Amino acid sequence: MEDLTATLERLEWPGVEMPYCMTLVEGIAEDEVIRRLGGDPERTQQLSPQQYWDLHLDDDAEERCFVGVTTVGGVVVAVEHNTYAGNVPGVLRSLSVGGRAFTMLNHIEAKDNIGYAVDGELVIYEEPWGPLTPLRPGDPRWDPHWCDGLADEEADVWLRGERMLALAERVMTCLMEPAWCTEPLRSAPIPNPDDLARTDAWDIP
Repeated sequence: MEDLTATLERLEWPGVEMPYCMTLVEGIAEDEVIRRLGGDPERTQQLSPQQYWDLHLDDDAEERCFVGVTTVGGVVVAVEHNTYAGNVPGVLRSLSVGGRAFTMLNHIEAKDNIGYAVDGELVIYEEPWGPLTPLRPGDPRWDPHWCDGLADEEADVWLRGERMLALAERVMTCLMEPAWCTEPLRSAPIPNPDDLARTDAWDIP
């Protein structure tokens, strides 16, 4: 049985800044994750978080959005320090085709978001202020017990930080690693998701 206190302590990651967006994908390999995010797996390089930001803030750079990928077990982890493509509903649906995908947006103004899609269909997409609710009531692809103990609206406890990471572990059955947020990852430039504004990529069924 899970010791929730120990899990949350393990996931506090002191001194580690969470990336803006982190997406876990099961069912496809790294190269295909990069492709579905709009990148080219033949154009990758090792980038640290600082290098991400240096490129993002370079006024002379042609490409400013990047995704870093790594694989643990059968899950590909896509880390975006400076952008949020994995949290766009249409992109998340695409990433889940042939498997499933879980995404976490770590918003600077506490407007966090969690999304979960299975084989091309969005199951969860909401700000995590309390236990999450499927878009289709009673959807069997979402286990409400995944949220047990992670949110308490009356006590002002929300699905943020280490609690969001704990949920990701429960849903995707892989252990989260702080090194994904601090060490260089295989990285590729991807299109700016801002370009998808006011398109059907933001449709939520």
